Amino acid sequence: MRDRSFSWVNGTELPFQFTLVRDSVEVVYQPSHSTQVTGGGTTHSYNLRLKGLTDGEYQCYIIAKDVPDTLRGAFSIQSQCTDLDFLLIGDIQDGKWSEDPAFFKELHDRYADVDAVLFVGDMIERPHDQYWSMFSTSLAPFSKHIPFIPVPGNHEYLLGGLSSLGKRYIYAYPMPTNGPDNKKGRTYYIDYPLVRIIGLDTNMLVTNYFSTKSWLKNVLDMLAHSPFTIVMGHHGVHSVRKGRSNPLMKYGIDPILREYNVDLLLQGHDHAYSRNGSSNSSRPIYITQSTSMKCYAVGDPDDHDASFSGERMYSQIHITSDTLYFYSFKQDHTLFDSFKLPRN
Repeated sequence: MRDRSFSWVNGTELPFQFTLVRDSVEVVYQPSHSTQVTGGGTTHSYNLRLKGLTDGEYQCYIIAKDVPDTLRGAFSIQSQCTDLDFLLIGDIQDGKWSEDPAFFKELHDRYADVDAVLFVGDMIERPHDQYWSMFSTSLAPFSKHIPFIPVPGNHEYLLGGLSSLGKRYIYAYPMPTNGPDNKKGRTYYIDYPLVRIIGLDTNMLVTNYFSTKSWLKNVLDMLAHSPFTIVMGHHGVHSVRKGRSNPLMKYGIDPILREYNVDLLLQGHDHAYSRNGSSNSSRPIYITQSTSMKCYAVGDPDDHDASFSGERMYSQIHITSDTLYFYSFKQDHTLFDSFKLPRN
């Protein structure tokens, strides 16, 4: 909760400096630089990880010599809080992206003060410069002052190879390195005062099944001080699209989630909304979220407690010390589904 990571990209290599300002005191940092050369072009990525920040309000700006533009942002650190708000975004993955910026600006106008935006994968169509640019443009209102918490979907991987995560992803999202040795930055956990958020790279379960299960159990064993627990993964336990199944999630990961009474499992992949479980059922409650114009029909509506497809959707998660509130909205911001969970 006291750590922050920052990242940005540029078309050419430049000597950027990152300046952090707190109470009019400036501290200058040199970011890490990496060059990714792929069939989609060359990207120069820069990132920086700051640890152990104290509570308060911060400003930051990024400059390079002889470059007239300055990228500015702001954020706050609060190690103690009485409530938290998260915005949940499902698959975006739109090739026809011209409608995206207007929609996400509407979301920002409504949720400009959320504590983080959660992404359950497939943020882009494929790991190419043009699609990352589309995503960055659409989410620009959020990215300068609100943290992003993503997990990779299959579309962040190269087509046809679930062992080849696009090179830009790790540099664009320098997530915590507290995951398994072979999945650092892809599988991880983040502790907020009221919730532990666990991100799983479900694409790699085929090759890292046992190490992921062992790591997940160890992380869930350390939950004495977390009122709530949320797990995120692109591939879900309950599939919405007819004919789809994720047996490693259903028969391998889900028993662990149920054993430890995880509150929510947030899923993507199926390009529809669904909820399995309710306030009166055993935990977790399973949410499949899609925020894409590309939609799949709900295969078996009777298999879900709530389901919908045909337009973008998004959700808000509000957490207090004793209750988790979940609200799912259609594209026009009308409420479609909601529930609340008392502290377990």
